[in-house]
Amino acid sequence: MKRIIILLIILVSCTLIASATHNMGGSIIYKHISNLTYEITVFTYTDPSSSADRPILELYWGDGSSDSITRISQVTTGNNILKNTYKGIHTYPSSSNYIISVTDPNRNSNILNIPNSVNVIFYIESELIIPTINDFNNSVDFLAPPIFNCKLGRPFKHSLSAYDIDGDELSFELIPPKKESGQSILGYVFPDSLSINIINGEIVWNSPHLLGSYVVALKITECRNGVKVGSVIVDIQINVVLNSFPAAQFQELSAWQIDTNNNYSVKITPNDSIQLNLAYYDGFTSTIDIEAYGEAFIGSNNGTFQIDSLSNGYSRKIFKWNPDATNIRCSPYIITFRGSVNQTSTEFNKDLTLMVYVHDQSMTNCDSTCNTLLISVRDQVDIENDNILFYPNPFNSQTKIIISNFNETNYNRLTIYNLWGEKVNSIPISNKNEVIITRDNLPSGIYIYHLENDLSNIASGKLIITD
Repeated sequence: MKRIIILLIILVSCTLIASATHNMGGSIIYKHISNLTYEITVFTYTDPSSSADRPILELYWGDGSSDSITRISQVTTGNNILKNTYKGIHTYPSSSNYIISVTDPNRNSNILNIPNSVNVIFYIESELIIPTINDFNNSVDFLAPPIFNCKLGRPFKHSLSAYDIDGDELSFELIPPKKESGQSILGYVFPDSLSINIINGEIVWNSPHLLGSYVVALKITECRNGVKVGSVIVDIQINVVLNSFPAAQFQELSAWQIDTNNNYSVKITPNDSIQLNLAYYDGFTSTIDIEAYGEAFIGSNNGTFQIDSLSNGYSRKIFKWNPDATNIRCSPYIITFRGSVNQTSTEFNKDLTLMVYVHDQSMTNCDSTCNTLLISVRDQVDIENDNILFYPNPFNSQTKIIISNFNETNYNRLTIYNLWGEKVNSIPISNKNEVIITRDNLPSGIYIYHLENDLSNIASGKLIITD
């Protein structure tokens, strides 16, 4: 009898774990209503094949209180994924910084870079900063879901199409996902060679080399007049699948301008117009299309992206926008063009990002400050948590890395990447807690470093090279 009871307990426990396995990604955004009152929206993306369902979620406001919030919609997005939307309104006690969070059992099973992911709690958070002066903030929002499919061994580029209705400057950073209470996930490993363009938010994976699903988190920080005003962390799932069909390609890009950071961008004045042609082609797939996302198409903005030519395996559209004086701001309008094909009942996307700057002669002080601010903040985190110091940073000819807890971490290599995910330097650091890094022939700019040991990339941050 005792043995039967134990077996029943085990069976019930396994059933509960299985039924709770469903979360694939999500985010929390917020909108200022009045004074200290905000509307909070939670998005989760779940597996429809799971029996788990959450009509209600517990939302922690960040001020020591929480409430149960009700799902207001559930829709099916691409590749048969459920998008769940929850809303709540809360009045905060005072001006301060608040971490808004949601915890929900559990993540999807079989995530390759999270050990035993089926038993890891799903967690998302955003930081709300309520100022002491009347300069309230609305968080960044997203026009694309955080679930991507990419092909084994093929370069991959994707964007969440982030935008900010306040026109704040945005900066993007890949970070490890978290579990309950914002804790680190034990044994988490960054996907090899995955990188982020910190200026426009494009996630780049040069060569996904192992079939399966991976999870990363994207932190988007907002800055206003050189001061951080909030941040959102998005939990993202990337699925690497086997597909032998040729990859589709964007065409007609010869007229597009490329800036000094190798990004597609254009600067125009108010009441001027922009017109660009874009085609997507693979030569044989009948279900091929291009879509466009961004602020140019939202609200009173009059941007259009209309079909010009469509045939088997080919789609061509024209982007037009005529911004006016209300569109003037320092930060760019980020527009994502998404080419999509449906092959073997699976949708594959490829993104191309355009940044449109709307400036006039009065815009004389538009230097980027958010990325520099982020680097300063991240360096402090490294010093406190990882005992890592780069000095000087920024640097001109050389810098030094000092690792005070080297014997505990066993770092053996420092790898440096540019913003497009290309490896530009790799330095062995075995048995050393101080290493000199020389600039060599690297151009000025922002770079990403990974400190690695034999198990994984376990520390990362940014370096700046100046002239």
